[in-house]
Amino acid sequence: MGRIIYGQWIILIEHYFKTLKCNEFTYEIVIPLISACSVSYIYNEVGLDIQALSELRGMLPTAISVLIGFTIMAITLLSASESNTITNIKNRESKASYLNGKLISIYKLMLIMFSYALIVEIFFLLVIFFVSFLINIYSFSMLVMICLFLEIFLLLHILLLIVRSVTSLYLVLYHQS
Repeated sequence: MGRIIYGQWIILIEHYFKTLKCNEFTYEIVIPLISACSVSYIYNEVGLDIQALSELRGMLPTAISVLIGFTIMAITLLSASESNTITNIKNRESKASYLNGKLISIYKLMLIMFSYALIVEIFFLLVIFFVSFLINIYSFSMLVMICLFLEIFLLLHILLLIVRSVTSLYLVLYHQS
């Protein structure tokens, strides 16, 4: 894929899923999937799915842009800081996170989580713009329900991912002092 288009970002997604534990997968993928299915189905049955998409279109670009800024700041703090705490994190192995059969450092795990979050946030912003364009042209019931599902799933996935990333960062830094 790298010869046709730039595809190295897929490696980061692969690394994220390789380091994901079962309980984290449930928290960040399964719960958003179930919630998005339920909510999009209910909104479709009630007939408010187009209205929900239109409301999301109004508020999500700004919210996701703020999250993108936050995530970039977290990655910058991790990668540019020369403090003793960051140095200790770089040298300390995680207890159970493996990548290609090797135990990785807490620093690398944190970098993977925040970098993956950034990619998903940017992808979500593109989805929002694409859905806004698409819904104005085609508004088939099934298409609207799929778009609503996708937006709700990505929103919940991003929010739960950020909660876990920030919590992990806090716990790592808290144990350093």
